[in-house]
Amino acid sequence: MDVYMDRVPLAMTSFSNSGKALITAWQIPGTAIYYKLTGSGTEFRPAPSGIGASATKQSSVYPNPAHNQLTIQAVAKGAYTITNSIGQSLLSGNINEKQTRIDIYALSPGMYWLSLRSGAQIQHLKFIKL
Repeated sequence: MDVYMDRVPLAMTSFSNSGKALITAWQIPGTAIYYKLTGSGTEFRPAPSGIGASATKQSSVYPNPAHNQLTIQAVAKGAYTITNSIGQSLLSGNINEKQTRIDIYALSPGMYWLSLRSGAQIQHLKFIKL
C-alpha cells in the first residue's frame, strides 16, 4: 500500500510491552481512518499504570464551569491543590468528607487544575472559573 506521509495529518502506532508494534493507524484527508494489525495480539500484557484504584473509582468536581464555588465529590479523604495553567499553586486544603466545597471567588476567570491526593493516589481534574 502506498501512503503519502506528507498528506497524513493523523498517524499513530501502539506497542506491546515487549516493544513490538501491535497496531498502526492513519488517516488520509477526506477519507476514513485506516489501520493495520501486526502480530497475533497475544504479545500484549497489561502493565500497572501507577494510577491504582483511581482508575476505577474517580473523584469529580462540579459545577464546571464554576463562578464562586466548587464542590469536590471525593472517593477518599486527602488533600487538594489548585494550580493555574503555568503550574503556580494558588489554593490548597484538606478533604475530610466525601463532599467538600471550595471557595474560588478570588480566582481570575480561566482554566485551572485541581489535584486530589489520597495516600499514593493522585487525580488531576480540569475546571473553568467564569
